[in-house]
Amino acid sequence: MNFEIDIMQRYVALGDEFGSLMVDLIYETRDSHPELSAFSLKHFSYCIERINSILLLLQHNSLWDAEIVARPLIECSVRLCYVCYAPTGSQIDLIQEYDRSLYEINRLEQSERAKKSAASEYSYDGSDVDPNPSILSEDAENHLRSLWPKSTRKALKQKWSFSEMVRQIDIWTKPYFKRELFSGFIYSYGIGSHLIHADESGMGLVQNRNQKEPDEIKMVERAHLLKLLNLVLTSSMLTTTGMAISVGNRVLETLDLINRLTSLESYQDPLVDALMEKWRLKREELNRLDAEHLGVPQRTG
Repeated sequence: MNFEIDIMQRYVALGDEFGSLMVDLIYETRDSHPELSAFSLKHFSYCIERINSILLLLQHNSLWDAEIVARPLIECSVRLCYVCYAPTGSQIDLIQEYDRSLYEINRLEQSERAKKSAASEYSYDGSDVDPNPSILSEDAENHLRSLWPKSTRKALKQKWSFSEMVRQIDIWTKPYFKRELFSGFIYSYGIGSHLIHADESGMGLVQNRNQKEPDEIKMVERAHLLKLLNLVLTSSMLTTTGMAISVGNRVLETLDLINRLTSLESYQDPLVDALMEKWRLKREELNRLDAEHLGVPQRTG
């Protein structure tokens, strides 16, 4: 069987089990944790849609496009985990903060942007009807400004920023995971940003790969595929584990799935191993040249 098909099936099968367990957790907590259940369902549904899109792109070897779609998956997963792994008793406050406070801030700023756009695109005829339905009434805007002065808005948005959520989650999850799994999302998040904006770094990544020798392209694409599959499965694992820990239910079942994920990740693909060895030799050669021509001390390890 083709390696890519075989490994994708293994990852998808385990991902489906995490997803099934997450669905059970969400519906089993509708009465005991209604706010968390509703919040989780909304985020979980969005994650599943992104995961399905990523898997479809991977089937067509559209690795860079899958990397782009991975960014919203990462953001949504991190936000759900930010609530689930938060200290006991604070989840409800965080959910209300996201659903109400951030909504009010975003609605105010949306109206402010719409007003600027309307001022440049429309000429008012003296009527009381605003040309853009996103524009709030003056009373509504003033009310939201009184609730959310700029400094308060900035502080709350920073609290819910991707980097701050990851930093906080890494602290909260130390008792559960031996390594900082969430920090690993930061690299893919940054790559996705470069690709979305098609900046020099994003376009350079694509061009650099296309210029490699065919055998090395195959090795790099294999490693990229495994990295994206692992990202998708890690997202499912972290959100499901967070939900199980948060509500104190199905924890042992979750642990069993985590052990199976660890076993899957331990698989050593010969093609990827060959790529790692090739890169190791390249690093050694660069170190030697730096030491010889630049006087840089030769690094070891």
